[in-house]
Amino acid sequence: MSMSSPPPTHPLERLIERAEALISRIEQVLPLPLQAPEDWSEAIAWRYRRRGSGQALLDPVRHVSQLGLDELVEIDAQKEKIQRNTEQFVNGKPANNVLLTGARGTGKSSLIKACLNTYAPRGLRLIEVDKSDLIDLPDIVEVVSHRPEKFIIFCDDLSFEDGESSYKALKSILDGSVAAATANVLIYATSNRRHLLPEYMKENETYTHTADGEIHPGEVIEEKISLSERFGLWVSFYPFSQAEYLAIVGQWLQSFGLAPPAIEAAKPEALVWALERGSRSGRVAYQFARDFVGRQSTEPPIEVAVGILIRQDGALLLSTRPEGKPYAGYWEFPGGKLEAGETVEQALRRELIEELGVTIGATQVWRVTEHQYAHAKVRLHWCKVHEWQGEFEMREGQKMAWQTFPLTVSPVLAGAYPVLDWLEAESRPT
Repeated sequence: MSMSSPPPTHPLERLIERAEALISRIEQVLPLPLQAPEDWSEAIAWRYRRRGSGQALLDPVRHVSQLGLDELVEIDAQKEKIQRNTEQFVNGKPANNVLLTGARGTGKSSLIKACLNTYAPRGLRLIEVDKSDLIDLPDIVEVVSHRPEKFIIFCDDLSFEDGESSYKALKSILDGSVAAATANVLIYATSNRRHLLPEYMKENETYTHTADGEIHPGEVIEEKISLSERFGLWVSFYPFSQAEYLAIVGQWLQSFGLAPPAIEAAKPEALVWALERGSRSGRVAYQFARDFVGRQSTEPPIEVAVGILIRQDGALLLSTRPEGKPYAGYWEFPGGKLEAGETVEQALRRELIEELGVTIGATQVWRVTEHQYAHAKVRLHWCKVHEWQGEFEMREGQKMAWQTFPLTVSPVLAGAYPVLDWLEAESRPT
């Protein structure tokens, strides 16, 4: 019995098959539309990034600047405007897009970061977008439009050259697109240019004069002003006087733990530092304070015992810093300073009784790290704790939370970041 061969494929069918295979290959390399993160609780700040393949992503910012509003001095008027607008936004009331302009290093970006830290517990989130990616703003807004959180889209050091496509995209999203504005999104931008575009002497020739002497700007000037006018709130920052600069220097030196006499003695050197840099900005003041304290500090780090309490299900215990202490309200692992003559285990046992009302079993140091906070340098002795006795009591008025990865509480003290990364790596299945 002979086997019959299959009938020959028609040339048109072969062409269709090859075309479908080609289309399938092309679809695999085409960039996908922007996808929302799987877990919005992973971070309070995100960066919009476009990979080399063209794929757009929102990357979580795991280590957010811990700057607080009370650390920014000599910009009280600007701080009041930004804080009031942000408060309205978080409360679901009408609020404006904001343009912060003026002298470099005067606190424009720092003020936005401090507002994020202040209002993050109430649902404020931030998405940082580079100027070159502003053309994708409608896609970003679409992804977050149905979220319950409030989002600030933050563009730092914003300015445009003539003809840039992202300039038109920003104009449209601010005011002018057929799409309605989204109630949970505002744009906060900083710039050294008030009108965001370069201005040239020849543009003055476009002004017209009426018979009674009135001056009217030409179309080129009107076009350049039109973008900045679409920001509902303008906040201007100005160069600091010598007295203001020294006040900022004093504030930073105080945050690093210097006593008033030492701060007063540092001021002549701070003036020389500013003179060498040709600027009396807040950034220069902060840089001087770091340099000065770094050269003066000879004190050894504070020894601290830290307990990583781990439940049977792998959850970790975090608690908040109590009122009256530096970084009050920030989340941390419980523990405290070693007293004279104590071992790490003895100090940790004492601290957890005083803070939480529990008595831990035997433990030993797992890792040791150092961290420089604004007020002190600490050496942290990290101990894993699997056994304890007693009921948890928040004896210092703090809050507590059992956490798994990704964490759902924020902000977290920066000194814990390396340990959290190690613990998260351990928790991943092998």
